[in-house]
Amino acid sequence: MEEKGTSQQLISLDTIRDGILILKNKGLRAVLEAEGMNFDLKSSEEKQGIINAFQELLTTIDFPLQAMVYSKKANIDTYISSIQSLKEKEQNELLQAQMTDYVNFLTALLEQNNIMSKRFFVIVPFQLQALNASFLGALNPLASATPQQPAHTDEEFIRHSEQLAARTNMVSSALNSIGIENRQLNTEELVELFYNLYNPQEKEIKQ
Repeated sequence: MEEKGTSQQLISLDTIRDGILILKNKGLRAVLEAEGMNFDLKSSEEKQGIINAFQELLTTIDFPLQAMVYSKKANIDTYISSIQSLKEKEQNELLQAQMTDYVNFLTALLEQNNIMSKRFFVIVPFQLQALNASFLGALNPLASATPQQPAHTDEEFIRHSEQLAARTNMVSSALNSIGIENRQLNTEELVELFYNLYNPQEKEIKQ
């Protein structure tokens, strides 16, 4: 019977360096976290302007993009803890009672309803050569890993990361022009993201 590979063998990510994902096939990825936009609340003119700006982005770039929505059951433990701390310092008994009621309301609301939190990401790739494996694999927990390639030399990494940065800045500027605020995740934030992606049964870690 053929042995199953380890979880590390099934993940296409090799390492994270300077806020950049390095895949086992030597591909590089930058991850932008974007703010959500309620498109339905926009006027007809605003909607058309957004569509036109997005079309311009797609016709300008000569590389693929991945958009990813990360959904997870809402975790407000930190928020509730902060309210509890404020309640302990509060001298007014009426305000203390109101804080207690508020915490109980939030706790019951989450227990009775499947409230999800959502985060939105745009993944910008840099790849030296076309590969059979999807460039989306770095953030796909179910994607099979591509064969391990020799690691980047420092010179290669600097050169390739500069080209990735140029692409990332182009995409980021285009999103800003549409009205979608965004920022690039750093190394620590990428580590947290991948931990949460591969450990969905655990509460999301926050620094």
